[in-house]
Amino acid sequence: MFAFKRAKALARCIRRLVGGNLGLISSHPPFLKKCEKSLNILKVLSKTSWGADRTSLLRIYQAVILSRIYYGCIVYGSTRPTVLRRLDTIHHSALWICSGIFRTSPMENLYVICHQLPLHFRRQKNSAMYFFRAQSVQKHPIRQLTLPVSHRRLYAARPSHILPFCERAKMLLHDSDFSNII
Repeated sequence: MFAFKRAKALARCIRRLVGGNLGLISSHPPFLKKCEKSLNILKVLSKTSWGADRTSLLRIYQAVILSRIYYGCIVYGSTRPTVLRRLDTIHHSALWICSGIFRTSPMENLYVICHQLPLHFRRQKNSAMYFFRAQSVQKHPIRQLTLPVSHRRLYAARPSHILPFCERAKMLLHDSDFSNII
């Protein structure tokens, strides 16, 4: 019961931090429009006649758009894949603008040319780092949260339901062969 109260308090803090209802985060992140509008900055600066070079455009992208995407990625990491795909399209569009390559080029080439990781790898990295940080703090609320066996069976029976953060992080570490750490 004590862990449930802590989790409820943590959800209240996240709700205040993000602003509004947590259900709105999963359906439409509020920063998505800001990121789409910020692409216009890159479009203006990437003109061939007087625009900035690729290194400068990538730095502007990292400062303006990628910082918004990273802020709170632990919170919105549990959203539906359709919302995360919308973030991927913003990421890809910005990399296409910065690099100047054709849109028909393979995404792997785009990542290599721009020296960027795909967003799902970045989310996994940030989630693992946050999980390790939470495990190192003795009284962190996430440290005591574990999913009961009955809930695990429920999530296994309904794969469309998204696992809680702790369970997703444990699965990520188990898949990465870091299971002996936790």
